[in-house]
Amino acid sequence: MMEKSDKLVANLEENMGFVLDFEKTLAELDPEFLAAFAEMKRVLLDRDRALSRKTKALIHVALSAARRAPGLKTHTARAMRLGATRDEIIEAIEVSFFTFGGPAARYGTETLMELLKEASVTKT
Repeated sequence: MMEKSDKLVANLEENMGFVLDFEKTLAELDPEFLAAFAEMKRVLLDRDRALSRKTKALIHVALSAARRAPGLKTHTARAMRLGATRDEIIEAIEVSFFTFGGPAARYGTETLMELLKEASVTKT
């Protein structure tokens, strides 16, 4: 069973660029469920369809900022890896402001600035 769970985690890492802690736990406790979840995630987020992967990542950032989701930093970093610019990310966050208000814009902007600061530290 461990081999199957290791493979699921490796596939998630390869497809998404990250693996969340709850996914690692599910890999051990219920690999069948995680396999179905991972496939849905792959279809919805990790392939270009009517929307590009980058566009979907920006939507994910906006929704995560609006909900103050703990995964916002991970989703923002993924959007950056997919080529989203700072201006595109901030605009996605601003769109969340229109519906969800100031807390969404504040949380999203603070997260983006933290990532950009970390990126500049690692480049020097």
